Amino acid sequence: MGPGASVLLRNPLTKQQVDELDVWLQSLVSKREGDASKGYTFWLKENAFPGTVSQCLFDLGMEDPITWAEEQERQQIVACLGYFPQQEIGVFSGCNQKSDHVTLGCMMLQLAELYGGLIDMGGAITPRLTPPLQLPPLGKDFFTKQQSIVAERKAYLRAQFDALAATLPPGKTLRDWLKERSGHADSPLEKIDAEMKEKFGPALPPRPEPSLEEISAFVQGMPGKVYEIHYETARKTPWVHHIVDMTFLRAWMSHPHFHMVK
Repeated sequence: MGPGASVLLRNPLTKQQVDELDVWLQSLVSKREGDASKGYTFWLKENAFPGTVSQCLFDLGMEDPITWAEEQERQQIVACLGYFPQQEIGVFSGCNQKSDHVTLGCMMLQLAELYGGLIDMGGAITPRLTPPLQLPPLGKDFFTKQQSIVAERKAYLRAQFDALAATLPPGKTLRDWLKERSGHADSPLEKIDAEMKEKFGPALPPRPEPSLEEISAFVQGMPGKVYEIHYETARKTPWVHHIVDMTFLRAWMSHPHFHMVK
């Protein structure tokens, strides 16, 4: 899966604008499936944009941003923009090569210009770490230890699931019960995950990330407007996602470390 981003609009699209969006998309694609109500899946023409155009699968859909924004995020967005957007046009790439990132950026610029919107990058625009991350040499002992940890984690997880299954009422499968509890504050999966991290540590080493202060200094040094929307991740750590204007995105696309957010 590759990067994604969306254009935020102050007002919902009119029927005429939805029809115009369909015409615009048709002018760029070599093949497409779906419609405006369900969303489009498409492949672009090789000359859809200047330069090398991604030949990967893309998806485009429309929704109301109220469906994903938490209350704290909504308040920040209103404080930054003076309003809460009523429409979102989201585009996602199925691949993660340089051409996919550039092509997505081009689509965001055209959509933002067509409808007078701002670009929600879908995450944080981050600078490269300085100095670059240096990974330690990985020898045979490292992989042997990792295999042992993986086996222990699997055995522990199976024991926890077996214990849960033994408490279920007749006719209720563990899969169905876990699905019902998914997303709840008291979900057993959350508890098991927390216990596994405490017992074995994270499944993967934490990825080094720049600080919020470094990120802010980086994006605020770019031309154009950038709005920093802060939130708490699933790991209970503070993070940020960026909403930008076309001037900012154009400048970012010319930056040597340009990338859309994956």
